[in-house]
Amino acid sequence: MTTKIKAGVIGDGVVGTTQIADDAITSALIADNAVGIPALAVSDGSDGQFLKTNGSGTLSFADAASAFGDLSNVTVSASNPAINTNPSTGVGTVWLNTSTGNIYVLSDATSGANVWTNVGTGTSNVQPYSASGGTKTTVGSYTVHTFTSSANYVVSAGSANVDILLVAGGGGAGSNLGGGGGAGGMLVQTGVATSTGTYSIVIGAGGTAPSSAGQGTQGSNTTGLGYTAIGGGYGTGGSDTTGGSGGSGGGVSGYAGSSVAAGSGTSGQGNDGGQNTAPYGAGGGGGKNAAGADGDPAPEPNGGDGGAGLQNNYDGNNYYYAGGGGGGSYSNTTGGDGGIGGGGGAGRESSGTAGTGGGSARNAGGNGGQSDGGAGGANTGGGGGGAAHAGGTGTGGNGGSGIVIIRYLTT
Repeated sequence: MTTKIKAGVIGDGVVGTTQIADDAITSALIADNAVGIPALAVSDGSDGQFLKTNGSGTLSFADAASAFGDLSNVTVSASNPAINTNPSTGVGTVWLNTSTGNIYVLSDATSGANVWTNVGTGTSNVQPYSASGGTKTTVGSYTVHTFTSSANYVVSAGSANVDILLVAGGGGAGSNLGGGGGAGGMLVQTGVATSTGTYSIVIGAGGTAPSSAGQGTQGSNTTGLGYTAIGGGYGTGGSDTTGGSGGSGGGVSGYAGSSVAAGSGTSGQGNDGGQNTAPYGAGGGGGKNAAGADGDPAPEPNGGDGGAGLQNNYDGNNYYYAGGGGGGSYSNTTGGDGGIGGGGGAGRESSGTAGTGGGSARNAGGNGGQSDGGAGGANTGGGGGGAAHAGGTGTGGNGGSGIVIIRYLTT
């Protein structure tokens, strides 16, 4: 019969480490589950908790979150830290997101530009937004990237919602009493989500005018961050009829009848071109903010003005973009002016008056000349100005190229 040592037989502290040799008590001497929770003088915890001590002989059960919370440089939260969290504990601060299980360590404590490195199972860090591409400037609280030619927008770190302006290439005008070219489509999108990666930016070229009587060509599209601005519609010339459709529509030749339709604009991007009211005054190209004006009938067959563009201040300059080209005139009359925002002015015949190019733009539209129409302003999306009659020898103006501007709050 085995004699058990009962409570009270051996006084407290009698048996210590000097009486029991190292490894003398093994699992063979203590049966499974022989020492239970009651023997530890602590109530049972809940599933998933662990046993901890306060360093003074008191045991208790706790969960992981509370254990992290006991550390002065650990934050336990159901959300991620932010770049402007700015903890007073500085570099080495730990952040536990209890909703995802991710753990972040503050590796750069720059005020307002913290970098939190993810040391958990996730792969994304919390850090300031950093991007390159185009011409990079600062305007007030914003960082601005201006693209005047095709390139990549590269986000190397972080994520942000950005604003983007896209303007497509303007349409080429018609030659020989030509209608004005329609402005390139203009889009403004706000709150566009971007994250680490490379985004292709394509700047649309302006359409061209023919060297002899006929219609111009449509401007090219501008694309970026998943959006597309449509190239401006062409103006017609000579015996051509319907104006070209596009971002904004092209104007109709002065030789076309009043029943001939002008080019149509794209909803949300531009407006329709102007018509001919027969005989002889050509229609202006449509602009972002207004349709092209109709040409005047004889005996004063002036060309119609190009439609007005729209102002945008993303780069801090309050430029106008996407003005339509002016329509050509007949005899000693007045060619249509280019729309504000880079539209080209129409040409003049003999002692008539040429149209003026649209200003208040990054690059003003060209003024009309003797017979020839002026070109749309570069990087405005302005439509080309129509040629005057001048015995059929006048040449219309080319459309202006497009542009993309991206901005975001500086971090």
